[in-house]
Formats: sequence, structure tokens, C-alpha cells
Amino acid sequence: MNHHNQVVEIFREHFEDYPFNGIEIGTAEGCLTKTLLLYLPNLTMIYTIDPYQFRPGELFEAAMWSQEWHDDRRRQAVVALQVYEGRYTHICDTSDNAVALTPDKVDFVWIDGNHMPDQIIKDISNYYPKVVSGGIFGGHDWNHAVKWVKEAITEQITLGDDLTWWAIKK
Repeated sequence: MNHHNQVVEIFREHFEDYPFNGIEIGTAEGCLTKTLLLYLPNLTMIYTIDPYQFRPGELFEAAMWSQEWHDDRRRQAVVALQVYEGRYTHICDTSDNAVALTPDKVDFVWIDGNHMPDQIIKDISNYYPKVVSGGIFGGHDWNHAVKWVKEAITEQITLGDDLTWWAIKK
């Protein structure tokens, strides 16, 4: 199962038909954001964050291709999400800066952004406190986050297909 479909199923099962909101770190071209908004009509608001910056020496997309490639992914996200106006806020900045632009209480945070160890630690520190009791804190690329997630989160961590992971906050 592709991780986008898995996130839909995790949220559908957990939140059922109740209204919920959340934060996604790592928008890219907006595929996960669009999938969540399309298949979860009770997702009332998602704050999706991506700096769209070429950063040599980092992991995954950040160090690939060029700034023009990142700019194109931003344009793709704008087009993909425009039909969901009013249900999302697209923050084009680092997750460190965006923490002040997102609500203090959300039902979920999903991390699939900067995969550098120091940034994973910061994202957990900055965003885990925002998740309400009973909410979901999770992400993608478990193999890059495992050490820091296990150190920071005391709740049971569930591992899914395609390197997804999540915990229900107590």
C-alpha cells in the first residue's frame, strides 16, 4: 500500500466521521495533502509546510536537482490544492519558522519533510506538544526517524507499510 493511502486509512479509522485538523511537514507537490482533502471530507483544515529550497548536502529532495525544480514543485502544489481553498493553509517556509504560524492544538501532525537528524529532533520538539491528547503524531521514512522518535515519544509506535509510523498521544 502506498503511504498516502495508508495515511488516509489511519485517519479514517482513528477520526471516523468527526471533524479534525492537523499539520503536515513536507508538502512537495501536494500529493498527500490533496489525497487527505479528497478522501477525508471531515478534515476541516490542514496546515502544510515546505520551504521549497535546494539545500546541497541534505537528504532526499532537498539536495536533488535545482532551485528551479523546487519552484516547480511549489507551483504544482498550488495548482493541485486550489480546489480545496478554505480547507488548507500552504506555508512556504521552514518548519522551524512555521511553528509560530500553526495552531497550538491540532488533531494530528504528520512529518515527511527534512530528513536530517537535527531537523527531525527539532520537528518532534516543536510539533509534538501541539497534538491534543488522543491525536496522532506520525510520519514517513521511519528508517530515518526511528532513533529520535523512540527517544522522544513514550507512546506505543505503530509501524505500517511503506515506512510509515504513528503514535496516539496520551
